[in-house]
Amino acid sequence: RSVVLGLSDDFEIAYGRRLMAAIAQRAPKLRVIFRQTHSQIVAAALLDRSLDLAITAGGFAQGRLSRQVLGEGDYRCLLDSDQASIDLDEFVTREHVLVSSGGFIGITDEGLAALGLNRRVCASTTHFAALPHLLKGSQAVATIPGHAAQAIGEMSGLRVLPCPLALPRYPVELGWRTQAQLDPLLLKVREAIVASFTWLQPSAC
Repeated sequence: RSVVLGLSDDFEIAYGRRLMAAIAQRAPKLRVIFRQTHSQIVAAALLDRSLDLAITAGGFAQGRLSRQVLGEGDYRCLLDSDQASIDLDEFVTREHVLVSSGGFIGITDEGLAALGLNRRVCASTTHFAALPHLLKGSQAVATIPGHAAQAIGEMSGLRVLPCPLALPRYPVELGWRTQAQLDPLLLKVREAIVASFTWLQPSAC
């Protein structure tokens, strides 16, 4: 049997291997299928059964869906540099690579606009996994969820720095169809997912 888990590729990069191990421990021989989704489309995908479970930053406010908060996340900067920090002046001066499903605006632009500032986006992509190839050897910076920045930095050698711009933290949630509540296999997978995210919860920090 297989279980289809919806998540964006930042979660897949950061947690995919850990999820595979935790699920295999609780449900041997189960195949987990990772499928791309995000908060704007996740509810419809769960309701039309193209996903069994999903991990996103919200999007489960629908009567036939249940959800559990796994923790909360922050934003960090990723760049090809050996510097120890980045201040707001340098942040605004550098070119930026935007990761966005729409490709035009992100939460960083909203945060800068509130200060009367703006940035120059030199490129945008829908895939977090492309960032090492886009940032290596450049002066550009990407502002992305902290979990993805950490995982990409460890794998690629890019530097992860605190974002000098105050950006809101966001919830990380697990969602499923309420009617699937009693499926014993899905319950095991849900337990595995929750166990994989314990370090992200505020009480574990």
